[in-house]
Amino acid sequence: DERRTILSANPAAVKMFGYESERIIGKSLDELIDLDLDDPSLIGRRYECEGYRRNGERLPVEVLVIRTSSDLGPSYIVTLRDLSPQREGERKIRELRDMMNLEVLDQIPVGVSVYDSERRFVWGNKAYQEFYQMPDALMKRGTPGIDHIRHFVRIGLYQGGASDLEAAMQRLGSNDLRFHQFKLRDGRTIELRFVPGVSGRTIIHTDVSG
Repeated sequence: DERRTILSANPAAVKMFGYESERIIGKSLDELIDLDLDDPSLIGRRYECEGYRRNGERLPVEVLVIRTSSDLGPSYIVTLRDLSPQREGERKIRELRDMMNLEVLDQIPVGVSVYDSERRFVWGNKAYQEFYQMPDALMKRGTPGIDHIRHFVRIGLYQGGASDLEAAMQRLGSNDLRFHQFKLRDGRTIELRFVPGVSGRTIIHTDVSG
C-alpha cells in the first residue's frame, strides 16, 4: 500500500526472499528491496536495485513498479526478477575469458560468440567478426541478438523469411545442441554449435569447408 506495507505476494516472490507466505505479509517493502517509491521517475519503468533475503544475503533484483488504486486507496504493484543467475553467468564468462586470455581467442581460426540470457551479444572474437563481415557497431556488448541475425540475412545466410528469423532467435535461447551449417558468399561452409551456459549461450563457429 502507500505506506509500503506488503498486502500480498505470490509464491515466486516468497521463495525469492526466503520467507514463508504468512510471514512476508505485513512487512515493509523496505525490508526486502532498496526502493524509493517517492521518486516518480521510477514508476512504470524497469530498473535494478539491491534486495535482501531473510537470511541477510543480498541479491540483485530487476523491479517494475506500477501505481494503482483500489477501495483501500492508492497502492503499488511491484514485479521482481532475481538477477542472480544472470550475474553468475556473466561472472563465469568473465572468468573464462580471463583464464583463456582474449588475445589467444582472437588468434584461433574458430569463431566464438557469446550471448546472455536476454539474447544480447556479450563478446565475439576476430574470427567470428571476419566470417560474417560483422560491422564494428554490431560487436558492441549489449547489442540485441536479433541485430546480428538481421545482418546474417543481409549477407544471405537466411533465406526463409520471418519463420527463419524466429527459429534463429529461438535457438539463441534454447537447449538446442545440434549442429547447423551456413555457406558464406566466398564458398566456405561454417558449422555452428550452440553451447548453453548458466546464463546465456556460447556459439562456436567452425570453418568445415575442408
